[in-house]
Amino acid sequence: MWALIAPGGRTVQAQGFVYNVVYRPPEARYFVLETPHFEVIYEEGAGAEARETAARLEANLPAVQALVGARSRLRMPVVINRFNDRSNGYVTPLPFKQEIEAVSIKGAVLSPRYRSWIQTVAPHELVHAVHADFQEGFGVGEVVRWLSPDLSRTLNLTIPPGIAEGAAVLYESSLEEGRAGRLNHAFFTMVYRAALMSDRPWSLAQMLERSAYTFPFDRHYLGGAYLFRFLHEQGKTDFFPRATRLHYRFPLLGYGVNLWYGARTWPRSLRKALQDSLRAGEVRRVAALGPVTVPTRIAGARGVMHHRPRWLDAHTLVAYVFGYDVTAGLYRIDARTGRRTLLSVQALPEDRFFSFDADSSALLFARYEPDPLVPIRRVAEVFRLELATGRVTRLTRGGRVMTPAAAPDGGVWALRNEGQYNRWVRLTGPSSFEPVADWTRARFVSLHPSPDGKEVAVIVNLEGHQGLFRATLDAGGRVTLAPWVGFAGASVYDAAWSADGRYLLFTADRGGIANVYALEVRTGQVRRMTNARYGAMEPALSPDGRTLAFIHYEHERYDLVRIPFTFEAGQVVPPEATRFFDRVDWEAWLREPPAPSMPLAEPRPYRSLAHLRPRMLLPTFRLDAPADRPGDTRLGPGYGLMLHGTDPLQRWTFGAEGFFQKERVWGSLAVRTSLLPVYPMLRLFRRPETVRANVVDAEGQTVETVRLGREERGGDLTFSFPLTLESNVHRTSLLLSVQGGYRQERLFDRNGRYLTGFTGRYTVSPALSFVYRLRRNIRDLVPHQGLVLGGFAERDVAVEDGPARAAHVGQAHLYLPWLKSINGGLRLHATVLDQNRGGIFDLEAFMPRGHEDVFLGRGTFVKYGGEYVQPLWFIDNGLFLLPFYFKALYAFGFAETLHDVARPADRVSSVGAGLGLQFRFFYVLDLELRVAAAYRVEDRRWRVVYR
Repeated sequence: MWALIAPGGRTVQAQGFVYNVVYRPPEARYFVLETPHFEVIYEEGAGAEARETAARLEANLPAVQALVGARSRLRMPVVINRFNDRSNGYVTPLPFKQEIEAVSIKGAVLSPRYRSWIQTVAPHELVHAVHADFQEGFGVGEVVRWLSPDLSRTLNLTIPPGIAEGAAVLYESSLEEGRAGRLNHAFFTMVYRAALMSDRPWSLAQMLERSAYTFPFDRHYLGGAYLFRFLHEQGKTDFFPRATRLHYRFPLLGYGVNLWYGARTWPRSLRKALQDSLRAGEVRRVAALGPVTVPTRIAGARGVMHHRPRWLDAHTLVAYVFGYDVTAGLYRIDARTGRRTLLSVQALPEDRFFSFDADSSALLFARYEPDPLVPIRRVAEVFRLELATGRVTRLTRGGRVMTPAAAPDGGVWALRNEGQYNRWVRLTGPSSFEPVADWTRARFVSLHPSPDGKEVAVIVNLEGHQGLFRATLDAGGRVTLAPWVGFAGASVYDAAWSADGRYLLFTADRGGIANVYALEVRTGQVRRMTNARYGAMEPALSPDGRTLAFIHYEHERYDLVRIPFTFEAGQVVPPEATRFFDRVDWEAWLREPPAPSMPLAEPRPYRSLAHLRPRMLLPTFRLDAPADRPGDTRLGPGYGLMLHGTDPLQRWTFGAEGFFQKERVWGSLAVRTSLLPVYPMLRLFRRPETVRANVVDAEGQTVETVRLGREERGGDLTFSFPLTLESNVHRTSLLLSVQGGYRQERLFDRNGRYLTGFTGRYTVSPALSFVYRLRRNIRDLVPHQGLVLGGFAERDVAVEDGPARAAHVGQAHLYLPWLKSINGGLRLHATVLDQNRGGIFDLEAFMPRGHEDVFLGRGTFVKYGGEYVQPLWFIDNGLFLLPFYFKALYAFGFAETLHDVARPADRVSSVGAGLGLQFRFFYVLDLELRVAAAYRVEDRRWRVVYR
């Protein structure tokens, strides 16, 4: 008689699709535009963006191919969405495509000097696309490409991300006659210059790897861009083609060899030459500035970011703050002591914008709200925060509105997203809006009503020129717009009025450095009030007009500082330097639609199944588990082929595999779609595995435990329903799934002989996961607050032979914030298992550490305990010649126990401690190693465990 023990946890097992499905809003209809090199798949309503994208990609392709050294013909899909307010653009090799959000990004993240958002994002992503599709020379990449071009593209991108982003930033910075791009953007260059001159200058690995826990998180963009610019200045313009060609041939060497081959110098020598050159230039630049502003710090620390200070009264400011161990939110800050008091936990958009209402009793702000059913969609909504009570009220639903400001009549103004442009609107209801200004091509940045309500300072971006305009409203509410301050070679970023309306403070990057300026409204005179080494921004003048607060950038910190304010002490800006908009036809820029960029064929509707095709055919190899005992069954190695495919919008995906193992042919086929929000998946399979079994005698006593082979065949249908309820600083989500199917099983021994006939069963397997207000700060390795509840089960609803199986697991994890100030994570957990026989689930992870070999039979079992994780060292550095990047070292301790509910004295327990190391391997694989000593309490033995 045989009794199964470990079938491998089928309930939570899912088909391993190479290509995921993506659920998009059901109302989103897509069309296709064909060009010689691109298939532009755009959402209905984004036709203008699609045409501009097509034209810019075709126009930039030759120059990008020259930069990368690619000579093959490119052909790729480009997807354009307009349903998401959290703008982005990216290239993915699986499947190969470029995807662009048509809504432009907010804030000073990217240079504002492009003529449009499409010009900002499309050429940058084109560099990644051409790089991914590179195919020059025979080698590993070419052999892989024969079977799967997508996998070959993945290998091309398996390099330090700073190399890929550096090439793209270098190219984007060559557009618009050198005035646009991040290498010409003051908010980008100040971060690198500050890091370069700090007491912790970046290593080459830090320059080119994504930062894990250390500001800035776009460090690889910075390091890569400066490295590329330095190499090009040294005449090594063929660095990228040479390095990419070698990587295509031998992609498993680590990038140190490629860098040496491409730059013709060793990485260590290259880093030293780069830093010596840039540091010398930075010393000369700072010396040329003359005396720099030395402000008094109100609040600041390494790893703490302050933004958008606003005076609440003579001694109190409100600012948006977040940091390594600081929860993102709006805070009250004492201007005398720097003491911080939380008003509301919030994550604001990229512009960090908020404003006071008319009587300063509340704050208005926007934030991204998740679509409950569409994981890739975030909609900008407006909220009001009552300062006295901390109550937050949502003012819009489906608004797509940003940067709210109090209107003079007591209402609320905001900027509403309309593709890559926006509209100035008045909120008239939760889902209704009245246009205030409705120009065709306006990119309003922010609105700043004057204290008396008679005029509005408006920051507007026109054809890549961003400056201050003065807006007045007539009796009918119609806006008259007039230029106020504009610089030919600089941009204006934010503004704030003095309490008496005499001055308008703003930030501008004139001369390549962000500084604070003041405009005397009556005379129109402009003066520069700061002379920052790296950057001064986001000014606010105290109610008495005597103290100027602003944000001062230093390496890894945005400090809240102050200086005395005397307008006459500022450096005068020549009046002719502020009148750029008087010399251009800015009204035509506002009103005239763009001319057609290139002739295009008529669009056609997108059909998912017409675009569905195989994209990957690869050999597979299956390893066999080693035998624990002499009589255990071995499967031996398995050899086969897998085939996977999808369409560009990823509405359908399929995966199939056939393999030969244990002298038999096995396989599986699965199809999944996102046409419904429940993600249906159909799977058919025939597969082998080994399971532990007890040999029992006639009296039911166990004679021995051996591992047998099991053949399993059948099919199932799975529905998964993810629901996002909250996703800001806190995350609340629900995942429901149910799998129903029919399977047959039979056992075989180590010689392949079948020991039993097929037994069939109809099984249903539901699962649930509920995450409630989970929260973590930047350097938390585990959440410091929240509750996670989960459960899954497997039940036989009909059995052809033998008893029906039933097993249920419920678990709870509670995260406590007691040690969040040192980024410590404390988790209490409890799990209940009820099963009518052993072996329904793989229970190794369920057992207390050190007791993985214990078998649990029929009954109800409870496990509970706790774990504490404490970071020891945020390494955030790595080796460059070898592809290892170390993120964090931490210690952890645990205590856990498990017992049978029917026999409480029958328990196993363990306590212990260990070390963990988070690291990244080959630039893309995030891994974690753990080793711990577990003390088994009942038998007083120590075990080494690795979980």
